[in-house]
Amino acid sequence: MSLFKSLFSKKQKEPDYPVIPDFSGIGTDIHSHLIPGIDDGVKTIEESIEMIRGFASLGFKRLVTTPHIMSDYFKNTPEIINQGLEQVRKAIKHHNIDIELHAAAEYYIDEAFLPKMYSEKLLTIFDKYVLVEVSYINPPDNLHHILFEMIINGYKPILAHPERYPFWYEKFSEYKK
Repeated sequence: MSLFKSLFSKKQKEPDYPVIPDFSGIGTDIHSHLIPGIDDGVKTIEESIEMIRGFASLGFKRLVTTPHIMSDYFKNTPEIINQGLEQVRKAIKHHNIDIELHAAAEYYIDEAFLPKMYSEKLLTIFDKYVLVEVSYINPPDNLHHILFEMIINGYKPILAHPERYPFWYEKFSEYKK
């Protein structure tokens, strides 16, 4: 009977308004660009607040914003990122938004990455996870060595944007490596 009922009964009408998903079960977002003016993310503190309100309305309770650090383009430092973090935290408090905000970084693996890792503590997600990205054209020849060095130095790499690396589309085993 249920087969016939499903085939011949009227379908539910789609709502006329957008259905907002609930991400409260996830709780934490670990990759955003919410510090104004320091990378290709938000440009103003007003945009930061608008984006953070959006995250809160979706059910997120904690955000880890991850500005880019690239030796030749986004020359951010932990000091620049932490100063911006404090500015955004003050704005969140001022606007009474109930959300935690932390900062890490999205590190571009280039010739300056290993020296930076050896000389300073990296900005991490939850004490040990490091968000990294590589060129969209081709990976560094020494990528496995760099990842190994990160691991033996106590870090756990997270590859940002795996969908953007066309050189691995047909070689899924490279992601596993």
